[in-house]
Amino acid sequence: MDIMNSRLAQAKITSKQPVSSSTSCSMPIESYLQRAQTFAQNKNYKKAIFELRQAIKAYPESPLCHSTLSVLYFQAKQKTMAGVHAKRTLALDPTNQLAMKIQQKLEKHKSEHIKRQQIQTAAKEGGLRGLLSKKLF
Repeated sequence: MDIMNSRLAQAKITSKQPVSSSTSCSMPIESYLQRAQTFAQNKNYKKAIFELRQAIKAYPESPLCHSTLSVLYFQAKQKTMAGVHAKRTLALDPTNQLAMKIQQKLEKHKSEHIKRQQIQTAAKEGGLRGLLSKKLF
């Protein structure tokens, strides 16, 4: 949970962002992050993600909220959503190291997945070709 702790420390710096006029929520980012951290420590990613989604409704332009949410999605094995929020983070803050790290992990995961699929496909084809090429009698 080191990532969540560092995100919480950064919240104190960036929690002065204006609240979106489209929501009635006036809670600072820090309180969302603290609740999300508590849920994440208990591996309750669904509730942690919910907290950060609420934070993003209140602070839609917060790279901190988006990067933390990308981490939570990654931990919850929701790779596509992790990528969406990492990308959004980098659009808001192109130097965000956490978002860059998540994207690198996602790329690595994607390339490993492609390799596994290629191996499985080759094994299936080889097995079927081998079976069909043998004489049945």
